[in-house]
Amino acid sequence: MSKIGIDLQHNGRKSVTGSSRLGFVDPLGEGKDEYSWIAQYGIGMQIRLHQLGHHTFLNGMGEYPDRAKRFNTHNCNLVVLCHVNQNPPSIRFGSKGNRTGKIFLHHQTSKLNVERAKKAAEYLSRHVPWGFEVVMAKPTDWTRNALNVQKGYKAWTWVLEPFFGDQRVQRKWVSTYTTRFQPGGVMKFGALIADAIDFAYG
Repeated sequence: MSKIGIDLQHNGRKSVTGSSRLGFVDPLGEGKDEYSWIAQYGIGMQIRLHQLGHHTFLNGMGEYPDRAKRFNTHNCNLVVLCHVNQNPPSIRFGSKGNRTGKIFLHHQTSKLNVERAKKAAEYLSRHVPWGFEVVMAKPTDWTRNALNVQKGYKAWTWVLEPFFGDQRVQRKWVSTYTTRFQPGGVMKFGALIADAIDFAYG
């Protein structure tokens, strides 16, 4: 049994205004910004983790440094920073680009955290058709944003980008995913992620 923090990112930040305050604006014009997806799968994760016997702490408000302090007071073993990915405009609707689900880790994290993240990615790859991979976030390349959001957390952190919000096939699959544990398609997808975390910590 572990204590898992779930950080629903993008929402509730006073320093960010306009359309970007909820992550990406829906590139497919279907009325779902990034946070709409995050909230649903994050709550699905929390419900399923509770069913599996883990303690959870969920938060979706405040500036990121303040969130880290809040999670630190709960002594989590792991904090999952929830996002949804999208490709740059140049390749968004083309055939190029790596569209796997991703778990970003701090480049200085522990070997055990890397092993557990890889176990979770392997589990998800057995169930999700586009696959999953673990990526080390560094300050010197395209992963630096994933590194920056991990600042201040005492617990291990995973920045989760489980699918691409600008890919119709992935969106439809997530929206209609079915298990016997959870109500609602996207929440069921969150339950699958929780099963992967449980598998990694088992």
